[in-house]
Amino acid sequence: MLLSVKRIDKLVGYADVPITVIVELYSEGRDLDETIEKNILNNEIASFDFECYEFDVICLVDGWTLRDWMGLRGTQPLNLPCGLKKSHSTYLENYKAVADNKAESKREQESDGRHIVTQQADASQVVDRSKKAVGLTIMFLAMIAIFTGIFILSVHGLGSYSHLGWLFSAIGVIGLIASALTIEGSGANDTRCQKCQSNRITFLNEGEEYKGTYSKQESVLNKNTGYTEFARVIKTDFWVTEYYKCDLCSHTWTKSYIRSTTSN
Repeated sequence: MLLSVKRIDKLVGYADVPITVIVELYSEGRDLDETIEKNILNNEIASFDFECYEFDVICLVDGWTLRDWMGLRGTQPLNLPCGLKKSHSTYLENYKAVADNKAESKREQESDGRHIVTQQADASQVVDRSKKAVGLTIMFLAMIAIFTGIFILSVHGLGSYSHLGWLFSAIGVIGLIASALTIEGSGANDTRCQKCQSNRITFLNEGEEYKGTYSKQESVLNKNTGYTEFARVIKTDFWVTEYYKCDLCSHTWTKSYIRSTTSN
């Protein structure tokens, strides 16, 4: 059975109010087998494809029955009309007023929720983005100063302009140190809690688990000759697990990695 319910409103201003189309499928003994439900807006069509002995079609707006067709039977495709009329306006005005009040109440609750979260945010959870931006700007200018100094020294060597090259290079190095301190002070590089993003972290403990010992060829410095040589060294790997705790929300987590030691 192919069934289509097409919505065409004759009442203007309620196209965004959904109409719920419910199809109830019955067996030969009028026992309810299945219920199918779809929502449609104005000029939309709800299509159904099913097999049953008998079926009912009900159109509702927020639980209020707009129109129904009871005890339908047949196997041929069936098209049913549905829509909002002027006679429905009294109920719909009340429906829309209630819906608007619910939406406004929800917006106020969400706004209050955001305000509460903002009020409760701890300083350790916040990255000073303006301070980070200042640090990055200082870093950019410092790099320009360093490259300028290197360029002057490469062109003029130890000539009369060499002092400018050293000056620009020194300013650049000082700028890089200042930018690193500024970015560090913003909290952008801090280790943070995976749950609340706080940087109030406490290191609890560390555990090691032996994984194995093996030999590996590596480049090593020969202390007798002063030259680098390839030699086979003995390496031992340990599986290290570090335990951390957030002092703000008490969340705990682990960090694991492999630590290698070398012996001759």
